[in-house]
Amino acid sequence: MRSRIRGIQCFCKVTQHFNPFI
Repeated sequence: MRSRIRGIQCFCKVTQHFNPFI
């Protein structure tokens, strides 16, 4: 389950990188 949470955090980072508005 930790790996899944870590993956979600990474995805959020990528989203913020592509969408600074978020």
